[in-house]
Amino acid sequence: KHRNYQKQEHVVCVSGPSAHPVLVTFIALAPLALLSCLHPCVSSLPFLTFELTAIAMAKTPRGTSAAIAGGCVVDIPPCQSMDGKHLFLGANKDIKVVSWQTRGVVRQMSGHTKPITQIQVSALNQTQLLTCSLDSSLKTWDYDSGKCLKTFQFNLPILKCFVKTGAATSLVWISSAVDQETHAKQHKLFQYTIKETDATTPEIDLTQGAEELCVLPPCAHWVYHARTDCVVGTNDKQLLIFSLGLQRLRTLTWGCALGVVAVSPTDDVVATGDARGRLVLWHGCFNNAQGAKVVQTTFHWHARTFHCIDFTADGAYIITGGDEGVLVMWQVDTRSRRFLPRLGAPIGNIFVSPNSTTYLLGMEDNRVILVAASSFSISKVFNGFRRGPVASQRSYPCRIKLHPRHNTVVTNGSTGHLQFFDHNTDTHILDLDVTKRHYISRTNERQIKPTTVTHFAFAANGAHLATVEARKEKVFGLDCCLKFWGLNVETNKYKLMTVVNAPHSAEVRALDAHPTSGTFVTVGSDGAIKVWRFSPAPSQDAAANVASGVAARDSWACAAVADFHSLPCERVAFSQDGSVFAVSTASTVTLWDTATIEMRLSFRLPGDDATVVKHLKFVAGSSIVVATTVEAIFAFDVTKRHMAWQLNTRCRALAVHPTKSTFGVVLNPANARSKCVFAELSVESPNPCFVTPLPDRSRGITFDPMAEEDSWLVLTTRQELLRVSKHNIETRSQRKGTLQSIEEEDQSKRAQMYRQLFGKSLEPSELGGEVAAAIAGAQQAEGLSDALFSVPSHLLPAIQLLGKEFMRLKLQQGNAPTKADAADDDEGNNGLDTSEDEEESGLSDSDNDELDQAEDLDESKQTSGAGATSTVAAVAREEIVSVEGCTADLPVVSASDVAFMSGFFSEGELDLTTATVNGNPTTTPSKHKKRKKKKSKKQGEDSAPATPSSTRDDTPVATPASKSKRKTPKQKSAKRKSKASEDK
Repeated sequence: KHRNYQKQEHVVCVSGPSAHPVLVTFIALAPLALLSCLHPCVSSLPFLTFELTAIAMAKTPRGTSAAIAGGCVVDIPPCQSMDGKHLFLGANKDIKVVSWQTRGVVRQMSGHTKPITQIQVSALNQTQLLTCSLDSSLKTWDYDSGKCLKTFQFNLPILKCFVKTGAATSLVWISSAVDQETHAKQHKLFQYTIKETDATTPEIDLTQGAEELCVLPPCAHWVYHARTDCVVGTNDKQLLIFSLGLQRLRTLTWGCALGVVAVSPTDDVVATGDARGRLVLWHGCFNNAQGAKVVQTTFHWHARTFHCIDFTADGAYIITGGDEGVLVMWQVDTRSRRFLPRLGAPIGNIFVSPNSTTYLLGMEDNRVILVAASSFSISKVFNGFRRGPVASQRSYPCRIKLHPRHNTVVTNGSTGHLQFFDHNTDTHILDLDVTKRHYISRTNERQIKPTTVTHFAFAANGAHLATVEARKEKVFGLDCCLKFWGLNVETNKYKLMTVVNAPHSAEVRALDAHPTSGTFVTVGSDGAIKVWRFSPAPSQDAAANVASGVAARDSWACAAVADFHSLPCERVAFSQDGSVFAVSTASTVTLWDTATIEMRLSFRLPGDDATVVKHLKFVAGSSIVVATTVEAIFAFDVTKRHMAWQLNTRCRALAVHPTKSTFGVVLNPANARSKCVFAELSVESPNPCFVTPLPDRSRGITFDPMAEEDSWLVLTTRQELLRVSKHNIETRSQRKGTLQSIEEEDQSKRAQMYRQLFGKSLEPSELGGEVAAAIAGAQQAEGLSDALFSVPSHLLPAIQLLGKEFMRLKLQQGNAPTKADAADDDEGNNGLDTSEDEEESGLSDSDNDELDQAEDLDESKQTSGAGATSTVAAVAREEIVSVEGCTADLPVVSASDVAFMSGFFSEGELDLTTATVNGNPTTTPSKHKKRKKKKSKKQGEDSAPATPSSTRDDTPVATPASKSKRKTPKQKSAKRKSKASEDK
């Protein structure tokens, strides 16, 4: 028990149990200094202290956890379907099917109990997948339905599997084992011949019929050469080649350590990469004749050993990638190179499509890039849960947080970036490039240290964002920067507003934001506590400066500076209402008034001076401040000014419930190498409400407000997002239906989201009055008016839809037939009797009448010159055009309209060769027909005899001999037969 005498001169602190002497300390204070000071002996005061033992955890209720999103998708090489529409990724124990059309995960297949080591399209059925795993099983999957079709079970972990086709189909795989005598690791090669009875058996035991072929040294890379039936691998400085047919192992040696390996699909050539970055080609290594010489050819560009290599399908090119983040294509014969640079991260693996039209690149920052072979450029990108491109840069100093407005997970992404990830749909939303620096590969053993985002916080419902980036080098010291961002409501992206270089004279240790207003607080190792507030632009300049949702002159400035005896600060946290904020300095926690920046309270945690606060949070609905150190968790009541309880355990992460007086922690009770445990605690007691073991170590936790039941999100070292709850968690349900139906559903959802953000696009049937009026007004000018494009571009319909609507409106306003056209029709109907030829052609009376009228009018037009002024040659037909039994009325359109609208449609989309001019059906003749008619007219003027001519398709047609002669019935019958064959 202690009592504070609030005097400016001194504070008397009386503390200690009966077994200890009473200590009375007089401390001189300055104005606005301590109102409460606890002696270090307060650690010996009696309060509730608990030990979280294994027995206590065993009696605690258990919760459940399930992976709902994320996962590392580049640990093993990806592959894609034969049609190139779907991407298959191995994410730990699951298989993700990604649609390149929607860039989303359309299916996730689960069945393996341990990580998958290989995924490939089955050589026996291209609609199936073959996977192998460390759980000693091989599985075949139908990725269209998401079902596991067959399981091959073995007794050793399977690292690599190959399908050997031929007279008999066989499975060849490599398993890891341990020598019973030397306890050394080794690889074993097995083969199993598939039987006819296995086709109907869902589960096959490979231990019964598998044949052990060879015991090999452990190799990091194995490939299968189908041409020579050999398995090739690299082990240190050795190239191992095992012939399955001859049961013989051949070993070749190189001057330095070998890495990745690939075999040519067309030649007997092996390509390897060594430790110096050289590409080595081995010629003649498959020749088993005595004294056969092996020839090596070297190529060099990479500074260090590269991570992946593969041949194209024709064997003419080799593709490599490594730490430089550059894709290199080598031409084997000419030794020329081609580069695709600045990919942003090291290339981890490569997959070449069977037809060599695309290349899949698995990037180390958890991206998959699709490269088009024709242009050698990036075509598409799939973003997983991003991470640092180098293992030494895969820290998450910012932990994870939820965006206040969209409830998406925000955390460190690629180095210098913040990523926004939707954990409900397993979709990467946005990358915010904070540092604006490219990835730089190392040139020696030491990796260049990049600039990293160390802290970030959202304020005012996500309207503002503050980030801290830092880079610390031994030679150049600390480079730190504080940036403030504003949310552009139109584009829904953050725009940089203010940059503060060196906000503190030392490292910025923590950053937090006021929950309701635009206020941020930073604390640093220099002992300074700085308050940053928003400074809007003057009202008279606001209208002129607002460009895209954020005023150009809006800025942030430091409003106040405080310190606590100039002691280095570690953590800062605002209360739920924002009235006070807490700052920790070593083992002391101080409370400050947000409005006046005056210290109101201080208390010290039990322990020595070396105790450092790792996490600091206010718990909602209570007056408890939770602080954690390396060895314990403390709950301090700020109103009663005493320690509520202490729990002695190691805490790795802390997050509070937004509305309830509970908080979640990730514990590591035993040691740093053991698996972590999630526990939910209450401020009333240190006894956990429930505990749940986690599969991996945690990198951060946060509360999930979007879940139906109270649950927490945990980010693991495998890039997985786990949902943890006291209640049963429903795992991600398998989406039913084919992949095509799922993609159409996802496309509809994405279109709906697009309309919510940017407005609804106009369909042809939904064209408003303004657009219809603009189209109608454009008819007179024979062009589109500017009024049509007065709306934003993303609200306009597609040009094909706009053209079709314009065509429909034009065709509705047809002109009535003129008297001259009617006279021409009457003249064309006075033809000769051709009843004898009608029977030979097999056409009906109406069809023959139509053809006779067309022929007579054609001759009348040619001899009289009628209609010669029209740009479209007139060939008279009746009102109906028949196409496979369907009829449609021919509307009226001018020749200029036809020429204008032809630009809106691609070839074959709309037939513009048949229309009506002045009420008469017209046909645009082809060039060879125009030339034929000119020739026929010239022959008629010279009174030359009629000679048959031929079109390009060798179809006989009749040519008029002179103005006074008409076609004979036989000539008309021949043309009718030709027309009938063309219609068919």
